[in-house]
Amino acid sequence: MRYPAAGLRGDARRVAESLGVPAGSVRRSADVTDVTVVVGADWREGGTYPEPEPPKAGDLPDHADALSAAEKGACMDVYAPYRW
Repeated sequence: MRYPAAGLRGDARRVAESLGVPAGSVRRSADVTDVTVVVGADWREGGTYPEPEPPKAGDLPDHADALSAAEKGACMDVYAPYRW
């Protein structure tokens, strides 16, 4: 589900809800001019939107980096007057 402007976000979410599409699949896009349902190549398979498998304890998203407090170079430097 795609929508072009913030004012159409609610409409896109309502359309997605009525179709059983998860809210996480509703995205703003400059490629559309109105609320748009994007149909994938697998549209002929199944009768409902596939539910994602819930994450297990300790799972990290593929795009996440695991950091520890010992890694000093991974964090943003704090402006000196705010350090104590």
